[in-house]
Amino acid sequence: MYRLDILDDYISVDILKNLEPKFLQVKPWYFGCDTPWEDPNRKITLAHVIHRESFTPVEKYFIKELGKNFDTNNIGRCYYNCFRKCDDPGFHTDPGGCTYMFYLNHEWDESWGGHTEFKNDNIMERVAPKPGRLIIFDARWNHRGTEPSSLMPDRVVGRMSIAFQERHEGN
Repeated sequence: MYRLDILDDYISVDILKNLEPKFLQVKPWYFGCDTPWEDPNRKITLAHVIHRESFTPVEKYFIKELGKNFDTNNIGRCYYNCFRKCDDPGFHTDPGGCTYMFYLNHEWDESWGGHTEFKNDNIMERVAPKPGRLIIFDARWNHRGTEPSSLMPDRVVGRMSIAFQERHEGN
């Protein structure tokens, strides 16, 4: 069984509300996919990757908060996701040992979907996005974000998260 820790209210809703304009208006969003770009079955979503040497004050804030309880020395990059209605992300694994993922929306209702799913052999886990929630999981565990439901209001751009990923061993 792989590690899966869920820590609620790790970041306050007020902080997320303050940071949200930076996620939406300042961060560049690109098309990302969880398979090689040449794969004809690739699943495309909005994403953004930042390597540690290029972290902005926003990523440094999250690293500082993580560092209060966890060793962050091996984190090499972060990966932002924004899943929109009708997105269909695929299962994948992450690089390195552990992934530390924060849900970034300051407002979210569970009926809006956007869960993170984990699967391995006969084990299936689902974690609901909750404002300020941190999930820590083994990067080798197949996982994916799921699309928000049609119940998500149009004023909400999508289910946003930031995943801090440890470096591969030896890198």
